[in-house]
Amino acid sequence: MKDKKILVGTEATFAPFEYMDDNGNIVGIDVDIVDAIFKELGMDYEFRHVGWEAVFQQVKNGELDMGASGITITDDRI
Repeated sequence: MKDKKILVGTEATFAPFEYMDDNGNIVGIDVDIVDAIFKELGMDYEFRHVGWEAVFQQVKNGELDMGASGITITDDRI
């Protein structure tokens, strides 16, 4: 699993959690947290700006490995 690049979906318009900087990079608190986790695990990841509803659908259908987008826990998301 360490050789696999993990695909992380987000809606990069929700500062300070995730947003696009002037160079088009996805940055923010969620990005910092994901970066720290994957550095500790020694794994590669890639953020993709896919949109809010798309994050959930693409995780569900396997296009993304995870979502990080200021997501709160609800009964439907557990």
